[in-house]
Amino acid sequence: MKIKFTLLFLIIATLYSCEDDFVSTAEWKEQYAVYCTLNIKDTAQYARVNRIFLTNGDPYSSAIFADSVNADTSDIKVVLQMWKGGELKDSLPLKPSTDFQKEDGTFATSNYYTYKTDELIDPDFNYKLIVRNIKTGYSMTGKTEILGVRNLEYAFKESKYFNSSQYSNYAEQLPDYNGSLLPNQFDKRITRLLYYEYTDTDTLMKVLDWRPYYDSATFKNTNDNQLPVEFYKYMGENIPVNPDIKRRAVAVDKMLVINDEELEIYIQMSNSANSSHYNPSYSSYDKGAGIFACRYYYTFFGMKLKDATLHEISWGQYTTDLRFADENGEWH
Repeated sequence: MKIKFTLLFLIIATLYSCEDDFVSTAEWKEQYAVYCTLNIKDTAQYARVNRIFLTNGDPYSSAIFADSVNADTSDIKVVLQMWKGGELKDSLPLKPSTDFQKEDGTFATSNYYTYKTDELIDPDFNYKLIVRNIKTGYSMTGKTEILGVRNLEYAFKESKYFNSSQYSNYAEQLPDYNGSLLPNQFDKRITRLLYYEYTDTDTLMKVLDWRPYYDSATFKNTNDNQLPVEFYKYMGENIPVNPDIKRRAVAVDKMLVINDEELEIYIQMSNSANSSHYNPSYSSYDKGAGIFACRYYYTFFGMKLKDATLHEISWGQYTTDLRFADENGEWH
């Protein structure tokens, strides 16, 4: 691994050094910045791929051209390899995705160029990310180990409890993580609804993550108020109404967002940048720039849903059209 100061998405005419000003003469040299954080508790994994470059010209006159930021998705191939014991076990192709829309701005593109796989991450493997331009032959590679052990399937199957002190007896141990796991020391917490979706042909594990501005864990855990009304509103706004789908709530996990060492270094360096033109990054790749690392949602409370909560999810004013089963397991 190495620390670089890279210019991402922006273009500059000169770079300051201790002795001389350096002026780039190699225009449009092929380089990429790739961002990918694996999470074994996510239902999908994404890699964002963008060009990076230096030019002598006016930055804004170059930024208006779409190919100054993005490469043609038909030329870029992104593969996630699974390794164990020094042997390649499997390869997962990431397909182009438009799940993340870009806001209007200087750069000419309607969306972020991301690549996606719906395959769940297996904590028993190490992973290698390979990004290749099949037209030019350019290739870059990054490696990472997985943080955490309890994946999404485990979260659906494990025992849940009404009281957080009961769950704490069975909370996951993370021997490879040196940071704190005390909830009051985290400013990023997630309240995640685990639920199943049923169609005529499939049963799908689904999650809905709520990141409130305040800590939802401070709400009293009572029959009448396991979850705040804002959570039910969020469900109604973010789960699509579909009369052909039935749903069943499983539990609510309250989670902490923890990062592996590489991702933590990258975030700290990015936050310390004193100019929007210079973005220091901790590169995970053999060339180019960006980060390939792991993030983990650590469950500090797996909350079992009480009958009153299941009734509210099924019949409440914000969620009644979502077709969730009630406390008796029946749909309306």
